[in-house]
Amino acid sequence: MSFVMNLAQNDAARKKFQSMTDEEKENLINKTHDIHSRDEMRSFVNGLSDLPPQQ
Repeated sequence: MSFVMNLAQNDAARKKFQSMTDEEKENLINKTHDIHSRDEMRSFVNGLSDLPPQQ
């Protein structure tokens, strides 16, 4: 499953992503290019909600 599909299924991760700057979003999306399995992508997206708040 893609990054967007996983993000759509995780409210906390989606809110975290929406609160990021454009540069932060771009950097995060670039990291997804190294992910090659559904489980890995799900774990990656689920981990977004654990990131510290943006200031």
